[in-house]
Amino acid sequence: MNDLEHRPILKEKFPSDDDRSIILKLEEYWDVLEAKDKSVYTNLANDLMEHHAALDKNMQNQRRAKNIIENSNNLSAGIFKL
Repeated sequence: MNDLEHRPILKEKFPSDDDRSIILKLEEYWDVLEAKDKSVYTNLANDLMEHHAALDKNMQNQRRAKNIIENSNNLSAGIFKL
């Protein structure tokens, strides 16, 4: 059950409900889904989690490389000042 798919439908169906009420309805819907139906969404969530983890790792590596370059530039600038 994709929140992005079902939340707008529930908001339209229950326009006076606040976000908390909509979340509770989504939880009720999730509880009655069969395992095979849930697996579609859990697989999607796992794929997204892996994708974001890879992006985060790439970003961390870019930050490390930038810091190494900046530190080496600072170190070289300090040596040449002597």
